[in-house]
Amino acid sequence: EMYSYDHDLASFVAIGSATVSEDGSSITSDLGAGVIKAGWHCGGNPNTTGSAGHCKQCQKCQGASCVADPATERTACTAEPGKCGVCSGGNCRSQAPTLTVTRSSLTRTDATGAPLPGATPAYSYSAVVLSGSNTAQYTTADANATPNVGTLSAPANPAAGPSPGGLAELKVEFRCQAGETASKTFNAATFGLSCYILADEGDHLDATGACTSIRIGGTTFSGTTTDPAGLPAGNYCTAFLADVRLQGSGTTRNGTRIRWVSGSSPNWSFATIVNFTGADNRPLIPFGSCARDRAIVPRNTTVSAGPYVLEANDTGGAIIGYRLDVFGGTGRAACANFANQIALGVCAPGVATCPALAIP
Repeated sequence: EMYSYDHDLASFVAIGSATVSEDGSSITSDLGAGVIKAGWHCGGNPNTTGSAGHCKQCQKCQGASCVADPATERTACTAEPGKCGVCSGGNCRSQAPTLTVTRSSLTRTDATGAPLPGATPAYSYSAVVLSGSNTAQYTTADANATPNVGTLSAPANPAAGPSPGGLAELKVEFRCQAGETASKTFNAATFGLSCYILADEGDHLDATGACTSIRIGGTTFSGTTTDPAGLPAGNYCTAFLADVRLQGSGTTRNGTRIRWVSGSSPNWSFATIVNFTGADNRPLIPFGSCARDRAIVPRNTTVSAGPYVLEANDTGGAIIGYRLDVFGGTGRAACANFANQIALGVCAPGVATCPALAIP
């Protein structure tokens, strides 16, 4: 407290508060206080009577008054117990919490809640299985950052071979300082990936050019077949023709593309074709086409899954549920380095079983 000698009253009177510098070398009057008359001045002990001043949220103390605090303008406050508010002109005005969420990639969302700053933690994430297994998880590295980055991830494949994915409901929630919440939910799919090939006669020739053998369904196929029905005259590896029957199509050693038509050895028939096509009668593109379950991914749909962008134009007897069988090309080498992973996936256009990237 600062004091000044008032000659009219013939005594020292209080003239307001002051602040001592950090090093103790000076005393500076606070805003609204100070010398108002000539006379002796000094600093002394606080008054022995009086009480501490308390200003409401969104205000600050100025002298003996509470005034609007510009530093709090448009920031969060508590309008009433349990209700969000925002400071405006020195008052806490009620404002319901809001949340916007965008998904910029297979693995990322950005969330912004208001009013800010929020509670601690301000954001929380969760995932609920809707269908299938090996579904997406949803987390954040910093629950208080804004915008808040959410990370979508697929689990590791629990088996050596292909495993199915599923559909999950993901939720992000924002909590304001007062405790009210706003949330957003959306669905995300995961797919178990595998790779398939079409037969290549070169896979059934040894170093000398002789036909090798293959065992399929308990039957061994070996040697050559001469002039099979539907194909140009000549000798073909029987193992290759059995592989064509298994895979559906294939390429002969001279580059002719063929497909299986009907029957089995030795009464099978084939046909030559111009292009390899899937079950939807659309050309197959190496690592650009896939077989899928039409109940999950319908016709005329593009699926982005993991590192692949795939035209869903084929089917397969073992491809059921949340599985994608990626077409690798002809010959076993095409899929030699393929990883049977579980991957996040989106469809364009999106459907309920395989949502789009954009969050509705």
